Amino acid sequence: METINISVVSSSVLTLLFMVLVGYFIRRVNVVDDHILKQLSNLVIVVGQPFMLIGALLKNEYSPELLKSGILIIIIGLAVHTLLAVMAYFIAKLYRDPDERKILEFSMIFANCAFIGFTILEAAFGSKGLFYGSFYVVSFNIFMWSYGMIVLGRGRDDIKMSPKKMILNYGTTPCLIGLALYIWQLKPPAFFLTGASYMGSICTPLSTFVIGGLLASMPLREIFTSWKIYVFCFFKLFAMPIAIVLLAKLIGLSAEMIYLVAIMSALSTAANTAMFAEIYDIRPKLAAHAVGMSSMLSAAAIPAVLALTRLIISL
Repeated sequence: METINISVVSSSVLTLLFMVLVGYFIRRVNVVDDHILKQLSNLVIVVGQPFMLIGALLKNEYSPELLKSGILIIIIGLAVHTLLAVMAYFIAKLYRDPDERKILEFSMIFANCAFIGFTILEAAFGSKGLFYGSFYVVSFNIFMWSYGMIVLGRGRDDIKMSPKKMILNYGTTPCLIGLALYIWQLKPPAFFLTGASYMGSICTPLSTFVIGGLLASMPLREIFTSWKIYVFCFFKLFAMPIAIVLLAKLIGLSAEMIYLVAIMSALSTAANTAMFAEIYDIRPKLAAHAVGMSSMLSAAAIPAVLALTRLIISL
């Protein structure tokens, strides 16, 4: 694979942005309220995400080559998150307030890999993109429930990293279940696969509604006039992904893997960020701003990053 169709990816990103705007509108006119948005978030994480991840792994026929690619993607994913963490640590020093610093640091590291990423990966790579994304999400969840908790727990005694939580969560556990079924070539009955596909399909629309709803809780002027958010989005959506792409090219990754890390590192901030911020009372309004604004600007940033990625690969 030498390239991907950037126009197809751009169309997919614009579709997601449209859905975010629908979420913004339905919250502004009180079709839903903040309580319902919380419930939708829980529905996506507890029900939609596990089925989506298991289904994505089982959509491909087993082959040793695909399995090797999947294991390689887990390793690459852990390396990418490590690099993002190092960059985010130093960039976050631009912000003085400790809570502000750590929520934006967390926001720079963790992206919407599953809820939004899967849609874009499918547009870029077809069904194989969902398979690759499932393996990448394993590294995302391991890193989020380990280093992510360390970031949020700075200066707090009530937030601790737990090895148990790294494995037993609504992201990593279904990935491991799906991986076991895939490796042992255990095909669930057709009704389960069809049902899992339907259940997994709720993730993208509901997560975009939640993002739009989070934005709707803020005055328009505040959304678009904060220099801190624009600085954050520049690094999150452009500078850091390009740095990752350059390093991937330098170490000799294939074009397909370079495009994969370009997409996954250029995605908007993970919706989980706002939920963690609210649960632990760490600048929840700022977290919602980071999720919402990065989601809107990603419509322009992702095609730009992919265009530069194509140029870098050709060098």
